[in-house]
Amino acid sequence: MSITGKLIVNIVAVDAPIWLTVTLPAQKSALRMISAKGGSVPFTRSIPGGYNPATGDAFSSETTWYTPAVIDTYSRKEIDGSMIQQNDFKLLIPGVAPRPLSGDSVVVAGVTVWVVSVEAVAPAGVPILFTVQCRK
Repeated sequence: MSITGKLIVNIVAVDAPIWLTVTLPAQKSALRMISAKGGSVPFTRSIPGGYNPATGDAFSSETTWYTPAVIDTYSRKEIDGSMIQQNDFKLLIPGVAPRPLSGDSVVVAGVTVWVVSVEAVAPAGVPILFTVQCRK
C-alpha cells in the first residue's frame, strides 16, 4: 500500500470524506486485478549524484523497485508516429506503486525499455492506476 494509504487507513469511516471511501477500495481493486493478471517488473531510476573534483568524475546512483504490471497495446488509431510510435506499448500498474518518471527504464519480457510518459487515473488526487507508455 502507498504511503498515502498507510496514513489514511486508520481514519474512522464516519470521519472519512466521501471521496476516500471510494478511492481506497478502488486502489485495492486495481492492485488485486493487476497482480492476478500480470507479472512483476523492475523499474530503475538513475539519480544524478555529483562531481568529485579530486578525480574529475561525475557519479550517480540507481534505485530499483518491483511492481505488478499488465502489458497492453495501443490501437491503430492511437499510433500517430510522433507521440505514440509503432512499437510503443502500455504497462498498467497499480496506483499504490511508486509513480514512474519519463526516462526510467523497465525490463519487460527480458527486454529493457524506457518510460516515455505516465498518465494517472486519480480521482480526488489519489492515484488508482498508472498507464505507462514504454518504448524500446
